[in-house]
Amino acid sequence: MVIEDELSLRLYFSLEPFEARAWDANYLFGEDVSNRFPSTDFELQEETKCYATGRYTAAVFHLMRVLEVGLAALAANIGVDPENRTWEAILNGMQTKLNENTQTKPAGWKETEQFYSELMAHFRSTKNAWLAT
Repeated sequence: MVIEDELSLRLYFSLEPFEARAWDANYLFGEDVSNRFPSTDFELQEETKCYATGRYTAAVFHLMRVLEVGLAALAANIGVDPENRTWEAILNGMQTKLNENTQTKPAGWKETEQFYSELMAHFRSTKNAWLAT
């Protein structure tokens, strides 16, 4: 049959309803995140497609790229240039900056130091877990 010949020239796949929702998902972390970090939109859309098709390692890769945007924003906020640097170099630079500020202790520094220290610990553990795979 002609239709079978035509269909054999293409690859088709079927998604379960929850996978189809993941495939079409927009604003995975909400519009507010998308508006503040528009560079994450592509990576998040790719992550949902990888997840929907069972490419979980690729999904994690795209999520790591999203985290890089957050790490860069955090580093810039504390005064560390994240450009062309590894996660380790960025985190070490942030630790150095924290140590400098601890010595001068600007107003409200205790809460700020705890905030950055906790976030840096999360980024470091995520980096280490990714490297261990």
